[in-house]
Amino acid sequence: MAILCDDIITFIVASGNGVVTAADTDIFRNVLPDSPDAAVGIFEYPGVTDEHSFVGNRSISIQIRRTSAEAARVAAWTIFDLLDVPTAREIWLTATRWTIMKARSTPAILRTDDTGRTIYVFNVSVITSRDE
Repeated sequence: MAILCDDIITFIVASGNGVVTAADTDIFRNVLPDSPDAAVGIFEYPGVTDEHSFVGNRSISIQIRRTSAEAARVAAWTIFDLLDVPTAREIWLTATRWTIMKARSTPAILRTDDTGRTIYVFNVSVITSRDE
């Protein structure tokens, strides 16, 4: 089954931008675990689906954690620029998953955790087919 968050993870890892290395190593679906310090969490939250269509407007939140605020900011903007491309809204995440992505927010500090690590967050709207 193709899951949107997994396809986004595949796309970010395949970009080779240096922010993440591999799924379930430093980029995760629906969780931002305590370890490693440098990690990314991809979360889906309720969006809007047309009951008469195979297309849905889905909502994704991306959380980026680093040991310094500057490193978190740079990593967040790197991923943001990969997913929100105003001149090319249609993005093929995989050979079978097309999307039209648009940012709902720009990267901003969500919080600093108990160990002093900074977490940035941004949200995107994703128009795509339903998961199979």
